[in-house]
Amino acid sequence: MINGFKKYMKCIQRGTTTLARAATPVMLDHTLDWWRREMINHLHKIRNICITGINEIPGLSLHKFEGTYVPLIKFDYDKNSKDMFEHLLREANIALSPGSNYGPKGEGFLRICIATSETIINETINRIESAIKSL
Repeated sequence: MINGFKKYMKCIQRGTTTLARAATPVMLDHTLDWWRREMINHLHKIRNICITGINEIPGLSLHKFEGTYVPLIKFDYDKNSKDMFEHLLREANIALSPGSNYGPKGEGFLRICIATSETIINETINRIESAIKSL
C-alpha cells in the first residue's frame, strides 16, 4: 500500500512554484508599497460605489464591509437565494453567488465580487436594478 502511495506522490505538485518563490521577497519588502496603497484606495472606492448603489435599490441592502472583496448583499423578496441567482442570471446576465452556497445562514443573501473596475461595478449595479424592477 505504501509503495502505491509513493507512486501517486510523484504526480502531486507540492510546495510553491518558482515564480512564487521569486516574487515573495519583492512582495514582502517596500518595493511595491505604492501598488498596495493604490489597490487599497481602488477597492475602497469600488466598495463605496457598491454600497451606495445597492442600498438605493428597494429590497436590497449592503452594510459597510471590511477585509473582503466578496461581500454578501441582503435581499428582501419572496425568493430564496438560488431563485434570486437564477433571476439575475436570466434577466440581467450577471452571476452573483447564492448565499445558501455558504451555509444555511447565507440564505437571503447574494455574494458579489467587487475586485473589478468602476465601469464594471456601475454596469453590474444598473443591471441588478433593472432585474429587480421586473420582480
